[in-house]
Amino acid sequence: MKFLKDITIKKKLIFSFLILILLMSITGFFAINSGKKINDNAEKMYWESISSIKNLDKIKLNIEKEKGCIVRLLFDPTEDSSDKQYIRKFIEVDIEDDNEKLMKEYEKVKSTEIEKKYYDEFKGKINQYKTIRTKAFKLIIENNQEGAVEVYVKEIKPLGKEMSYVIDKISNKRLQSVKLDYLQNKELFSKVKITLTSLIVLGIIIAIFLAFEILKDINDIS
Repeated sequence: MKFLKDITIKKKLIFSFLILILLMSITGFFAINSGKKINDNAEKMYWESISSIKNLDKIKLNIEKEKGCIVRLLFDPTEDSSDKQYIRKFIEVDIEDDNEKLMKEYEKVKSTEIEKKYYDEFKGKINQYKTIRTKAFKLIIENNQEGAVEVYVKEIKPLGKEMSYVIDKISNKRLQSVKLDYLQNKELFSKVKITLTSLIVLGIIIAIFLAFEILKDINDIS
């Protein structure tokens, strides 16, 4: 450590304060960067939740599509047997597969207890809906038009409305929850960033001021 002995006290002090300033800056940078990562993750979760709400809206749209297809099966006299078979396949395969995918995507995102309660209610209703739909299709195949229409009017249509209503409740609850968390997180990160930056700048200013004062005293002594 001989080289340190050859350095003047003034240079040692300048070097020490520069190291102090550098360490303060690095510490502040990592603290702010860590806060930013937490904020970015929270923002990612927010947009995932928004995406899950869109998935629910797509399921709701599929329900309306399905009801429209059933109306065609019941009331469109131009539909022949091959058309009716195609419509049934579209409902039972295409729409149902799409709904299952959308539901799986929705379930990947963390839910509140009230959301889980509403979602369980929705799953119960959609299973009930499938059973009733199968009954209506059976009546259509048997050419029991009157019975199929009755099932649609008294069971399928009201249950479709109930499912849409439950989806709206889930979407509203999730939107309220994630929006509040998102805004609180943004506000907290902004406050932490401002506080840390202010403390770092203040610390650097104080360090520089003290360095000049000490160097001034040393110059006066020498």
